[in-house]
Amino acid sequence: MRAITWAWVTGLWIGLLTGCAGSKPGALTPRQEAILDELKQIDLSSNVYRSERSTPIVDVHTHTFNARYLPIAGIGLGKRDARGLTTMLVPDAIVEAFAAILVARTQMEGPPDAAEALGPDRFGPDARIDDAIQKIERAEGLPEGTVRQDESIRALEKLLGSAPGITPTEAIRAPVELTEIDLAALKRVQPFDEPGFLKMLTLKDGPKESLYRDAHGMGPDRPLFRVTHMMDLAPVYNQPARAGTLLDFATEQVPRMERFQKSDGSSVYFVAYNPFRDHLPRGDARPGDALRIVRDAIRHRGAYGIKIYPPSGYRPIANEILSRESPRFAGEQWDARYTDGGQSIAASELDARLKALLDWCVENDVPVFAHCNHGELEARKGYGVHHADPKWWEKYLASDPPRTGKLRLCFAHAGGAAAWFGVGEHADWGQRIMRLCRKYPNVYVEFGIHDEVVESENRARFVDIVGAELAKPVPPGEYPLGSKIMYGTDWYMPGRGNRAAYLAGFEQMFLHPRLRAHYRAFFLENSLRYLNVESRLASTSSELPPPPPSVAAKMRELVAAARDDR
Repeated sequence: MRAITWAWVTGLWIGLLTGCAGSKPGALTPRQEAILDELKQIDLSSNVYRSERSTPIVDVHTHTFNARYLPIAGIGLGKRDARGLTTMLVPDAIVEAFAAILVARTQMEGPPDAAEALGPDRFGPDARIDDAIQKIERAEGLPEGTVRQDESIRALEKLLGSAPGITPTEAIRAPVELTEIDLAALKRVQPFDEPGFLKMLTLKDGPKESLYRDAHGMGPDRPLFRVTHMMDLAPVYNQPARAGTLLDFATEQVPRMERFQKSDGSSVYFVAYNPFRDHLPRGDARPGDALRIVRDAIRHRGAYGIKIYPPSGYRPIANEILSRESPRFAGEQWDARYTDGGQSIAASELDARLKALLDWCVENDVPVFAHCNHGELEARKGYGVHHADPKWWEKYLASDPPRTGKLRLCFAHAGGAAAWFGVGEHADWGQRIMRLCRKYPNVYVEFGIHDEVVESENRARFVDIVGAELAKPVPPGEYPLGSKIMYGTDWYMPGRGNRAAYLAGFEQMFLHPRLRAHYRAFFLENSLRYLNVESRLASTSSELPPPPPSVAAKMRELVAAARDDR
């Protein structure tokens, strides 16, 4: 069997799941050099900033999932096939074993009876992993023990370990004592300092507030509220739900999110929409299933809003289906997305499904959170650029302005880093988002997983660029950009820098004189407007009911804090 290095395989998996970073920016301008010097003088521990830093943090972009919520095997096999000759050298057996080990090591939150209902012995015994790997070896015609002896598989198992308890520090940081890991090679393959993400995928599901605080350097007393977003990817990668491997989205994942939200009180969840659920390759799929699932979650399961993920292969309007891919798994996954009973689905059918969803959102003022970045978890390389461009949302918003222009929409990731840090491609995405935020009353933008902020020079660029945008006069009939920008992290997707440095970087930037007036709006007030909290608390609508009591109590505290002039 071909020898595969641990660094290469791990880099492949994290890269397939998360995407890669952009290019480096140019030199600082003289004005940015001056801003850099000013930023260095900002000490977050100083009493000068006590008022701002007592502001509650609302993170509008987090996640609550683990390996049992994701089609791990389908993602690995499909994207390996589609990425080119380099990744195609990784054998099926290694990809499948990698997925089997992650899934088998994953535990579930809740009482024993709930866990047992989802699989034997909380999913963790070594025998189950051995059984899975032996099955893979038989399917591939490999001698018994071949896969288990591969260095990448041995290193993965050592990384994950067999102990039932995993501390926050262990989960957030990769254990460098693993002799099999060549960290320098790993960083060349993928640009993340947190390969502990693989270990994070095996943690129990649930809100993980203490883990979040530990990762972001927050003490236990600072008020924190999170918006957590579901991902519905099983239909995208043609991997059906199966007991003990992948939780069913509607009957298992959504109810678990409802329970976590009620018990936690310091978060709300957005349910994921997937148009491909209308034609799943199973006998009970029905037209309209995709909309029914999210409506039921909003009306009866406590979901607060809807997450839309265009890199899965669709747009809000003017859909265009790219040609089928030829490699086996990638091709089969394309078939699952774009055919129904062997017949191709027309792009106009996707348009109709998205229109039905968005019409319902506009009618009921349901907030929509749309991925808007050209990378990350694309179902196929290039899907981000092809489907997630904000120009398609611009087209939708302008399609019937008196109605569609009211959509309560947030652009996640702010269109990428280019417009805000001068790094990477597609700066026009961020510029278009700014125009839409200024033009429409309910359009917002979130800065999430912008790990550029861990670099001091990038912070100077951000203050310069964003400060100039915020200083522009507001023409009659438009809305100030300062009322539309929000803080997010995309936690716990892996980042290129320390999570505590990420939060500290944003705080430092918004304590600079050019941005300081917007600190409270960025971290608190704008998110309450986007979430329409006060109206939601008073809602009597069956289509958009108020949040559960524990969440409502926390939201009232946030509203009171936002009204405090300090």
